Amino acid sequence: MSKREYEQYLANGRVFRHARHLRDNNQKILNLITSDDFDLGPDLTSAIGDLTEHLQDWARCWDKENDLRTPKDDDVFVFTGYKTYPKHLDALLQAHCD
Repeated sequence: MSKREYEQYLANGRVFRHARHLRDNNQKILNLITSDDFDLGPDLTSAIGDLTEHLQDWARCWDKENDLRTPKDDDVFVFTGYKTYPKHLDALLQAHCD
C-alpha cells in the first residue's frame, strides 16, 4: 500500500497530493505495528523497531514541513532529515511469509 503510493509520489513529480496519501498510509502502518496486538515474532522485532523509528521520524518531518508551508495539492513537497526506510525489512518479511 505505502510502497505503491511512494512510487506514485515519485512518478508524479513529488507533489503534495501524493505525499498526503503517503502520509495517511504510513500512519495506518504505524498504528498497526505499534498496537499491542501486533507481533510477527522475535526474528522481526528489530526490523519492525527500525520501521517504527523510520515512520515516526518521517511523520514528524512531514508534519513540520506541512505546517511551515501549507502546500496545495500540485505543489512539490520534498523534505529531508528523517531516518531512512529499513530496506532489509523487505527480505525479512518475504522470508517470514514463505
